[in-house]
Amino acid sequence: MLWPILTSEVPWSPGDHVTIRLRWRDDPSAPGGTDGRVHAGLPGRLEVTMRATILHDPDGVPWAQLLRKDGVSAARTGHTRSGEVQLSGCLTYESYEQWDQVPPTTGVVRRIRAFQLLHDRGADFWVPRPGIHRLIDILPGADSPADEDDVDPATLRLLSPEEYFALARDHLPQTEWQTQAYLTDLDVPGS
Repeated sequence: MLWPILTSEVPWSPGDHVTIRLRWRDDPSAPGGTDGRVHAGLPGRLEVTMRATILHDPDGVPWAQLLRKDGVSAARTGHTRSGEVQLSGCLTYESYEQWDQVPPTTGVVRRIRAFQLLHDRGADFWVPRPGIHRLIDILPGADSPADEDDVDPATLRLLSPEEYFALARDHLPQTEWQTQAYLTDLDVPGS
């Protein structure tokens, strides 16, 4: 079964075998997939029942649920009830969130999509259009950063987003799609 995983970066490519530690987020605005388990109209939002046990900190204080289903494990912080739980939210992965208590989930990356919001050029900055979003496939090698060897440090000037917008405003398009997150379809064995 494919599980949608929301990330803020794309650390892998389709076909990669990955072993990651996941987190569950109860976020109704999270982007996501379109299979039968996903809440209609909210991409990436899963409606799923999982088995929960409790994770404890070194002092024995409960700090999270450990959710498991069909080969997927995830931490759900702030919740400490064990048993079957009905969930509505999304699975997330951030490379900086690594909890040894959470068993890793292993699978194969099948597809990566960018979740983008449409923005209008405002007077001072980009203004998002509420409710206008899209999911687009990310191809291997797409969105790769520029080669840093081509940058001349003597002429490089770092700008804040606000400074860049002020300098380039008249040359920017009226509207622009901006990536907010990435959705990875992870094929997990045993699911």
